[in-house]
Amino acid sequence: MPKGKQKQRSVAETAGRIRQEDLVKALNHPVRVKALAILSERVASPTEISAEIGVPLSHVSYHVRVLDELEMIEIVGEEPVRGAVKHYYKAVQRPYLDTAEMEQLDSHVRSGMAAWTFEALIKSASEALSGGTFDARPEYHFSRTPLQLDEKGFQNVGEILRQALESIMEEQAASSERISAANGDSFPVVAAMFSFEVPKKPTA
Repeated sequence: MPKGKQKQRSVAETAGRIRQEDLVKALNHPVRVKALAILSERVASPTEISAEIGVPLSHVSYHVRVLDELEMIEIVGEEPVRGAVKHYYKAVQRPYLDTAEMEQLDSHVRSGMAAWTFEALIKSASEALSGGTFDARPEYHFSRTPLQLDEKGFQNVGEILRQALESIMEEQAASSERISAANGDSFPVVAAMFSFEVPKKPTA
């Protein structure tokens, strides 16, 4: 286990420290997107990230250093390994870009982010289904809702989802406080939301 864990920063402490232009820069490379996604969920070393995403360790180490320099992640532990020191990192807060900031990313990076998100979601759902936890709790939710919207309707749905995400993250913070106060049990959950235009089907 990594040692030398540093004091974790609260969301309030980090919210004003992370500049959005740095977040755009951090997410403007697919390796950094994948690394930051992993470190937003758990503590990991560059070696572990390299094995998970299938990218050479030297490449991952470079992009992890970039994320560290941009203060998107921080070292939370160290472990001596064969005369060297293995560093463990964690994201300082969950990355989020609004619509205007997403437009600043290269199109291939945006596509890569979407592909990685879908891949991670499918993996999580498959593990939950095979492990018997997917529908184990009656409060679980799973839905796919095809819609026919105009431009205003699509914008409104996006805003509804954004507000829902904010509420979900508030509940995450409240859960963390309850868990810490009572030293209570917790369990991992994945909440996913999507809205996207699909290609029109050819008419007969």
